[in-house]
Amino acid sequence: MRSRQKLTVAALVLLLAVIALASFYFARFDLQWIAFLAGALFTAVVAAALMSRTGKVQWPDTRRDVETEPDTGPPAPEDAALPSTPDKTFGDMVVVSEEDGETVYLESMTEQLIGSGDPRDRLVQALQKDQFILFAQKMESVAPESGHGQCLEVLLRLQEEEEHLLPPGSFFPVAECYHLMGEIDRWVVRNLLKWCVARQRDNPDWLMPLCCVNLSCASLRDPEFPRYVQSELERSNIPGSGLCFEVTELDLIHHHHDAQALMSILRPLGCRFTVDGFVGSSEVLFAPFKDLKFDFLKIDGIIIQNILKERSALAKTKAIVLACQKIGVCTIAELVETEATIAQLREIGVDYMQGFGISRPAPLAQLV
Repeated sequence: MRSRQKLTVAALVLLLAVIALASFYFARFDLQWIAFLAGALFTAVVAAALMSRTGKVQWPDTRRDVETEPDTGPPAPEDAALPSTPDKTFGDMVVVSEEDGETVYLESMTEQLIGSGDPRDRLVQALQKDQFILFAQKMESVAPESGHGQCLEVLLRLQEEEEHLLPPGSFFPVAECYHLMGEIDRWVVRNLLKWCVARQRDNPDWLMPLCCVNLSCASLRDPEFPRYVQSELERSNIPGSGLCFEVTELDLIHHHHDAQALMSILRPLGCRFTVDGFVGSSEVLFAPFKDLKFDFLKIDGIIIQNILKERSALAKTKAIVLACQKIGVCTIAELVETEATIAQLREIGVDYMQGFGISRPAPLAQLV
C-alpha cells in the first residue's frame, strides 16, 4: 500500500514538473503563471512528505474562532495501541479512558470511606448489617392553619460519612455504579417502617408524619418494587398514607410507563407522590404528567436560589405555583436559605418550604 502511494505522489510531482517546463516554453515565462505552478509543485512535495510519514495526507488546520465539528484526525494505524492509563501520554495529550476515570473515582471514594477494600462489598455489608443511618429534613408548611401535617424528607447516611466528616450521600455514585440503588431503596423503606412501628409501640398516641422517600431510577423501573412496598406496609401494619415517593422530573419523562405502573399499585394503598427537582425542562411544563396524578411538586433549588436575583426565576416560580394551584397539586420550594427568600415565597403562595433556612438535616429520631 505504501509503495503504491509513493508511486502516485512521484507521478504527480513528475506531471507538475512537465507542465511547468511546458509553461515556461509556451507562456514565455509569464511570472503569475510560474508562481501558481510553483505553489502547486510545493504543495505536492509537502503532501509527499506527509504521506511518507503517516500514510495519509494531513492538511494543517489554520482556522480560528470558527464553530465546526471537532476534527478527530486520521485513524491510528492498526498496529498502534493508544495508552489506556491516566499516567501515559499520546503526543502532547494525556489520554484517560472512561473506564480508567471511573476506576480512579471509585478508588478515591473507597479510600475516603473505608480506607481500603472493595467499595461494593462495603455497601453490601452496610445493607446486610444495617450500617446506614436514617436522617430527615423538615418541610415547613407556609400556612399551618391549612391543616397540612408534618412533612419530612427522608435522607440516608453511611456510618463512615459521619465518622470521617464526608459530604452526605458521597456513596451514591458508587452504589449506582454497582447497581445497588434498588437494594438501598428497599433498605430505606424497610427500616423506615420498622422505626415507625417502634415509635408506635413506645407511644400509642404517636402520629406518623408524611415521610418523603427519594426513589431511584432503578426502583422506578423495577416491576417488583411496588409489590415489595406493599408487603412491607402489610407486615408493619403502617398505612400507606404515611409514605410519599419522590421521583425526579427527568426520570418521569424518560420512564413514563414505569411511573404509571408504580402508581397504579401504590396509590390505592394510600401512598402519595412528588415530582422532584422540577425545572419545567419540557416544552410544555406539565405535558409529561397529564395522565399521572401527583400530590406535590418540588420546585428545583436552582430556581429558588435565584428568585431574588433574576426576574425570570421569580416569574417561573409564580407560574409553576399558579399552575399547581389550578390542578390541585401542592408546591414545595427547596434550598430555601434566607429570610428574604422565605418572605418572597410566602408572598408567591408556595405550600411548603425546605432548606437550611427552615431546618437542617438531622437523625430521624431527633426530629420526630
